[in-house]
Amino acid sequence: MKNIIITLCSCLILGFQLNAQVNPVDSATVWDMWMVWNPVHFQSLYPQMPFVQNGTSAIDVAWNNGRVTMMGAQQNDILQGTLPSTIQNLTELTLIDIRQNPNLTGSIPPELGSLTHLKKILISQCGFTGTIPSEIGNLSNLETLNIGNLGITGEIPTSFQNLHKLIGFYFGNSNVNGNLPGYFGLLDTLEILWCMKNPSFGGILSDSLCLSQSLQELRINKNAFYGTLPSCIGNIPSLLALDISHNNFTGAIPQSLFPPASNYIELTADSNHLTSLPFIPHEQSPLPPYSYLYYMRVYDIRWNKLQFGDFENTYLNGCSYCIQGPIAPQDSVWSLLDTTVLVNTTVTLNSTVTGQHNTYYWYKNGVLIDSTINGLLAIPNIQHSDSGVYTCNVTNLYISNWSGYPGNQLILNRSPITLHVVNSLNSIEISNTNLMPGVYPNPFDQALTVQLRAQINGPTSLSLINVSGKTVMQAKTQANEYIFNTEKLPAGLYLLKAETGRSVATVRVRKE
Repeated sequence: MKNIIITLCSCLILGFQLNAQVNPVDSATVWDMWMVWNPVHFQSLYPQMPFVQNGTSAIDVAWNNGRVTMMGAQQNDILQGTLPSTIQNLTELTLIDIRQNPNLTGSIPPELGSLTHLKKILISQCGFTGTIPSEIGNLSNLETLNIGNLGITGEIPTSFQNLHKLIGFYFGNSNVNGNLPGYFGLLDTLEILWCMKNPSFGGILSDSLCLSQSLQELRINKNAFYGTLPSCIGNIPSLLALDISHNNFTGAIPQSLFPPASNYIELTADSNHLTSLPFIPHEQSPLPPYSYLYYMRVYDIRWNKLQFGDFENTYLNGCSYCIQGPIAPQDSVWSLLDTTVLVNTTVTLNSTVTGQHNTYYWYKNGVLIDSTINGLLAIPNIQHSDSGVYTCNVTNLYISNWSGYPGNQLILNRSPITLHVVNSLNSIEISNTNLMPGVYPNPFDQALTVQLRAQINGPTSLSLINVSGKTVMQAKTQANEYIFNTEKLPAGLYLLKAETGRSVATVRVRKE
């Protein structure tokens, strides 16, 4: 019994000593912050000051040796007010987690940059506004920064190149502009770089990112990146995931992402303007049959400008199982064409795409009229009845019947060709005398005026078409007169076409 009493007394004395060690500035600072943020919630946890659970993680506040080391809100949407500058008093703070509190507003205080023990700052999905404080770049021990807020503007500070212990950088759903700094490729510890859903953020992706030896995840989807991907992007030895979807990247997907002996990499690249996918070789791991754990995986590559030739060789001779996500649909091939041709001539329409095993199905006004294997549709001795809208659907023996993922059955669609057949480019073709336009001057120079009859109901579409059949100027008007500004138009012969409803009229005009 004596030993029990002594032990109990020792614990009580130790408890008083621990409470006596509570830093009063820390205690008052946290108390004041929570009295603004959510006093009812906080006082239910800590009915009076000073409050401390020394050496343990209490709900929302953690202490160690009388100092606040961690602070957070473990429930969503419970805080309101601001993040005050007095947070600089918590000089032993290692973590702040106040994510998902949209009523926490105001600017991010630059005083955060004085808390040199901070390892994690998690303040995304709040209501913060303004720029990212450059002072955060002073945090030499920072490992995780999660900072995305809709109201955040400006650029990523150059001072972030000093974050030499940074492991994860996350920001999204913001209005940050500028580009992704290349110095992220020089941060030796950086493993995760997520910059997503920032509509004003992007540019040409820096090839300095290829210098990274530690980056595992690069996710930059739903931004404003454009241009070609760095050819070296697949040379990052640690890379496991690359998500570039919903940007404006063009050109080829780099061959460096598909070496003969690839590490396990996930590629997501849908909704860009990519025009080429390289051959994906079989995995050359020395440990079959377990090598399937390590091969390259293409998870989504829809809505680009890829054609059957980008997939055939991989399907027939390479790692077909590497394409595990959808490849269909792709953007329409070729361009919209609205052209006028002479009656009794031969017209050949073209819809060829890459691939050796293609079939082309031609439609006129939605009705199938022919199928070919060379992509061409010849119309000899063309007549007025051949006028209409022509489209073409292209299939491939292998790629359009790819088994496995449902989105792998690709069919390519040609942009429509609108064909007008006229008797002569030197005459006026009138299907409705009410539509007959007047044009002056003809020949014209700086401007061409088109006059329409007053009794026409509805808008009139006007087009200027060059001798190659290309529409070079277009307009739509409900007025009786429209003036084309033709100052920059090259000299030559043109066809003015006026359309309203089912009525069409064409007039030859000349630019001097």
